[in-house]
Formats: sequence, C-alpha cells, structure tokens
Amino acid sequence: MAKRQELPKYNPAAAKTQTSKTGSFFSGLKQVGPLQYSKRHFQLMLGGVVLILIGFLLMSGGSMKDPNVWDESVIYSPTRITLAPIVILAGIVLNIYAVFKR
Repeated sequence: MAKRQELPKYNPAAAKTQTSKTGSFFSGLKQVGPLQYSKRHFQLMLGGVVLILIGFLLMSGGSMKDPNVWDESVIYSPTRITLAPIVILAGIVLNIYAVFKR
C-alpha cells in the first residue's frame, strides 16, 4: 500500500503575518479572465424570478366572499390550477436557459 501524504496544518498566526506583509488579502489574487455571465444573462435570470413570483401570486388568488361558505369555484379556479403552474414552470425554464446559454 502507498503511504498517505499528510496535509500541512493550518497556522492562523502565519496567515495573519502573511497577509499583513502584502498589504491586503485581495492583493495576492489573480484575475482568471472575463466574467462567465453577461448583463443579458442576469436580465434573463431576473425575468425568470419575476415569472416565478407572478405565478405564486396567481396561485394565491383571491379570497372567499363569506368565510363560512365553501366556494369551490374560487379555490379550484382555472387560474390557480392551470395558469399559475404554467407561469411558474416558464420562469424555471427561463432561469435554466439563462444559466446554460453561452
């Protein structure tokens, strides 16, 4: 069997002295390249979140006119049962598209 390599132990005192010599924590970081997502990607993601919120608002619907009377047409309306889930799924699909778009 091969010997297992031991990892060096973390020493917070050494880390403090190291960052104080360089000036700041972020000065040693290298920039890899341009950002992966552009402004258009974030706009699409925001649009997806807005669609999801609109779908939840549609699903919440209205209220009963009389709290003592059960009205199935309000609870099981086509807006709550059909339209709201379609709008929510459209928002999720838009977010997935925005993430995977090149």
